[in-house]
Amino acid sequence: MEIRSAKHLGALARARRLDLDLSQARVAEQAGVSRQWVVAFEAGKPTAEVGNVLRVIRALDLALDVSPARPDLTSVDIDRLIDG
Repeated sequence: MEIRSAKHLGALARARRLDLDLSQARVAEQAGVSRQWVVAFEAGKPTAEVGNVLRVIRALDLALDVSPARPDLTSVDIDRLIDG
């Protein structure tokens, strides 16, 4: 699925949470964030901290896969960047 905005990511997280029949409080507990943070994230808060976003994504048993938006661009070797 292609995510183009914080609003789309929040909506995806909310849909997944509902599919898993989890409360916002339960996801917050599993991710180590507040319930209010989950509410704001699901609403599309554009300034959500990346670390918290990743913890919520993991709590929802989702994976983040990043690929070039334009296939004509070469992909980035993240391992090489981290090792270098």
